[in-house]
Amino acid sequence: YLNSAIATANWLMQSGQWDTTYGGGFWWSDEKTVKPTQSNGLALQLFLRLYKITGQASYRDWANSVKSWLESQMFDAADGLYLWQIETNGFKNLIKFTYDNAIMIEADLLYAQIMADNSYLTKAEALATNLNAKLWNNASKAYYFNTTDGRVNPCWCGWASQSLIRLYEADGNGAWLDHAQQNIDFMN
Repeated sequence: YLNSAIATANWLMQSGQWDTTYGGGFWWSDEKTVKPTQSNGLALQLFLRLYKITGQASYRDWANSVKSWLESQMFDAADGLYLWQIETNGFKNLIKFTYDNAIMIEADLLYAQIMADNSYLTKAEALATNLNAKLWNNASKAYYFNTTDGRVNPCWCGWASQSLIRLYEADGNGAWLDHAQQNIDFMN
């Protein structure tokens, strides 16, 4: 598994999927039509984990580059959430997806742990609070798919439960578990 993770990271670093268009970021595919939060957030998690396992500075450097790009280009300070994607024409699609932000909660938690930077625990908590404020449906006790689509999707909305469980493991705040459980209960 480690060799597969390293091969994946090497492909990301050498494939040309990362470029300076829109200040950096990984393209979603070889077609280079969008640079989304979710794929960049998952790449960030991969580089962080490989840095933790191997200690190789290149993985740390890539993690920092991806993190910086996400924070500067994809974070919307107006509502404290990450936006969906930048499209080929430079248009920033401001729709907010539950799973994008759940991925970024977990990325912040990994960054806090692996880089020994507790400010990222605080960022994860703030992101979860904003996720609850913008994408939580109080009537159904579940997360919306995104800010323009009120459906609940077990895969994409369920991701929030996983990230909130990880957040609870980091800070012990039972409110995160309550939301995670209610979200799962609704889907079940």
